[in-house]
Amino acid sequence: MKLLFILIVFFVFLLKIINAQDINYARKIIDELTSEKYHGRGYTFNGDKKAAKYIANQLKENNVNPLGSSYFQAFNLNVNTFPSKIKLKIGDIELKSGIDFMISPVSKGFNGDFEVFVIDSTLLNNDYDYVNILTNDCKNKFVIIDTTGVNNKERKVGILDLAKINKFEAKGIIIVAKKIMYSVSTIESSFCKIYITSSAYYRLKLPIKSLEIKCKNKFLENYETQNVIGLISGKSDSLIVFTSHYDHLGTMGSDVFFPGANDNASGVSMNLNLSKYFADIDTLKYSVAFLFFSAEEAGILGSKYFVEHPLFPLSKIKFLINLDLVGTGDDGICIVNGAVLKREFELFNKINEDEKLVSVVKARGEAANSDHYFFYNSGVKSVFIYTLGGVAEYHNPLDISKTLPLTRYNELFKLLTEFVRLYE
Repeated sequence: MKLLFILIVFFVFLLKIINAQDINYARKIIDELTSEKYHGRGYTFNGDKKAAKYIANQLKENNVNPLGSSYFQAFNLNVNTFPSKIKLKIGDIELKSGIDFMISPVSKGFNGDFEVFVIDSTLLNNDYDYVNILTNDCKNKFVIIDTTGVNNKERKVGILDLAKINKFEAKGIIIVAKKIMYSVSTIESSFCKIYITSSAYYRLKLPIKSLEIKCKNKFLENYETQNVIGLISGKSDSLIVFTSHYDHLGTMGSDVFFPGANDNASGVSMNLNLSKYFADIDTLKYSVAFLFFSAEEAGILGSKYFVEHPLFPLSKIKFLINLDLVGTGDDGICIVNGAVLKREFELFNKINEDEKLVSVVKARGEAANSDHYFFYNSGVKSVFIYTLGGVAEYHNPLDISKTLPLTRYNELFKLLTEFVRLYE
């Protein structure tokens, strides 16, 4: 009896070590990909290429084969970038890039000193001033728009619509917002556009008469990036496919980069963890493919390219699971297309109920919000899984590895592996 007790304790201890190793490997991947040397895994300083090479090396170390002679599938995109230092000084206060303000990803660069025309509640709540707003000469100025305190919702929307197309013919537009985020754009506008936090804006000294800006963009045409693909062959050539995008927002100027820990180094780490796990199984029921996409942030372009130029027949895919934003889980997980693919959702739910893994498994309907979309549109059974709750940093420089909790990482890992084992 004593020996049995010792064996049980040892088994539990061993299981904890195995789980810890999964987390350690995840941490290693996330720490690496969010480090400054990958420049936010975008299109400045070859950040995307460095990340793709790292992922391919991990697949090789995990004994996952490439498709053919290479792990890479190259494709091209247009992308607007900001490789040089960015400076914004309004009045005599210099604002902090990435914290106080963000450049719009479509923005054209501008350098110099400019007069400022301010549009705020004083003007927008006045009927006469609002009607005559476009009579102001703003051609060589920057327009600052602050809709705080504007009573008429239609005017709020209307003035922001005018700003979108720069109906003022200004050199630049600055929008005051409670929350600012960055993104990636495949187009370049004819004017400079900036978002500034309301907290930073209200620190400025009034009246605002001028600003100094230093912002140079570089529009890259036909920039070559790449998807990364690995394959483990099973008894059947039918495929279970795991996908995750490895790209993020890159840099905004030379001083700000976006680490993208949850979005989506977390998904990459899960995908690589799964590749390691399945490579150690002697006989797999299905073949398993691991796809890592570039240019998701630019409009899910990497997965779109793969669907249009598949490296294996899409008809061979039995089921596809896309992993994006999986670094938390305090409030459970959500499965996009779970409300449509009810049989598969019920299996996920049953496994979770039996194993008591996460607090809740929620179902959503169809959504074009990640790399599952173009596969699903092409007739492939596909879901997109993301975790709920926890840290809320998104598309800003504070989405870092250090604060990413991986709260239900092991539980999600088990849910995925059990699903593949039981799926018919």
